[in-house]
Amino acid sequence: MIIGGRPPRPFHRTARECRVMIAPDRGCYQPGCTNSTNMSAVIREADGSTTYTRYCAAHSAAIYDAYVKATQGTLFPPSADVPMEECEFQCVASFHEQDRRFLLLSSMRSKRFFLASLTGHQAENATLAAQYGSGDARLTHQMLLQLVEKLGATCREAAIYGFELHRGRYKCRLVVTRGEEPIEVECEVSDAVATALTAKVPLRVSEAFLFKPPGVR
Repeated sequence: MIIGGRPPRPFHRTARECRVMIAPDRGCYQPGCTNSTNMSAVIREADGSTTYTRYCAAHSAAIYDAYVKATQGTLFPPSADVPMEECEFQCVASFHEQDRRFLLLSSMRSKRFFLASLTGHQAENATLAAQYGSGDARLTHQMLLQLVEKLGATCREAAIYGFELHRGRYKCRLVVTRGEEPIEVECEVSDAVATALTAKVPLRVSEAFLFKPPGVR
């Protein structure tokens, strides 16, 4: 979503890519396939760069089954007093027929993954941070980082540490320090991820929220 005047070209180009994730586009990227798109995603490559891709319903079904269906119906405790694992961004994906968008993180220590459902705006926010590490200063995570800087503080890490059953959403926080004083700021899951990517600080996730893909022991 772009509010106000025309933003700089790199951000404008990325915003268009994000809108493709929200509205179905034509053409599966699988060689030889001419089916219409069902899934579009921005994916992190092994070298840390990001790639935009899209697949039809047939070629995206295995991805949907392996990650989305693997976590359906799972209930989390209101808070998780268990160890945390540092995770890294893997992708933001949109499944058009299901009208659902997801954030996927992977543990840097194990083969487990973290999956969270996002709104369209949250998906765009996380995608911008993954692709460029920055963007429009009016995005929530950018405003948070500006405020932290102007207060003479430093963002140290982001954490996904709990789950609110009555609201159906994850509890996340940013850990900020000013001098020797630690300060914890509550935020949305997309802002925690976007802030960690932009500020280049660790992103930790409770082990209670990590899953193994089917077939992985």
